[in-house]
Amino acid sequence: MAVSFVNIASIAMKSGSALVLGLILSTTIGHQARAQLVDSKVQATYHIKYNGIKLGKLNFKSTVKGRSYIMESNTKLSVPLLGSIFESLSWRGVTRTTGSVRNRTPRPDNYYFAFSNGKKAGKVDMSFSGNRVSRVVSVPNKKLSREYVQVKSAHLKRVMDPMTAIMLISRKGKSHRTACANTIPIYDGKQRFNLKLSYKRSIKVNRNQSGGYAGPVIICRVRYQPIAGYKPHKKDVKFMAKTRAIELWLMPLPKSRNYAPYRFVLPLPVGTAEATLARFDIRNASGRKIALVR
Repeated sequence: MAVSFVNIASIAMKSGSALVLGLILSTTIGHQARAQLVDSKVQATYHIKYNGIKLGKLNFKSTVKGRSYIMESNTKLSVPLLGSIFESLSWRGVTRTTGSVRNRTPRPDNYYFAFSNGKKAGKVDMSFSGNRVSRVVSVPNKKLSREYVQVKSAHLKRVMDPMTAIMLISRKGKSHRTACANTIPIYDGKQRFNLKLSYKRSIKVNRNQSGGYAGPVIICRVRYQPIAGYKPHKKDVKFMAKTRAIELWLMPLPKSRNYAPYRFVLPLPVGTAEATLARFDIRNASGRKIALVR
């Protein structure tokens, strides 16, 4: 179990799959970017599991005021070490993104991500100007070796940070298929990659499966496409780029054609990780409930 946990954290950090550990969950405010901008607050909690065993949870909150947005997430994963009820391996991550919506499109200003696992820690602090990355501070600051596909200036244009980019997923869709049709260019401060979404199928979930939500969900297939800042021959990267089993489940929001994330499924070389909605709460500026799932 301890080895499996380390594998999850490693793949999440090195292959761009940290999205499943939190960043992809920022779609909860995307409906405001694609529809009407109203002052509101979102709070959501997702449970993270590996092969059905709960590892931890992610708490997410966002605030929209005028055309500005702030998104924050806090993720904590933990698993007991074999033979001990007191010790555990742990991984913690915090993310914060600020930006604004212009011409119905989110534009990031700053992105911050920090993590620690008890032995190692790191962070990325990134700024944007116009349609490109203008500043990146990474700790530890390691120069990419020749084994990596090098990140060039062209790779930093017309990209978004992981949280802002994922807002685009919950755009309006005229049909289930168009809700999933999207290719998102992402730069996380180290790696440039695309997430390509396409429609897979539609199902209905009931309350004992969803912990509160009952109704239809749209399942999107997600393809991970590494572009720069990665090792082409690394096994976990090759696995992530090849698999066609990554899924994003979207639930429709009431009285709209917009969506919010219900579940994200990530196959790993050994086992499967998933993040599933436990609570979802949207309120307007006066505190009135817009949507609630629990």
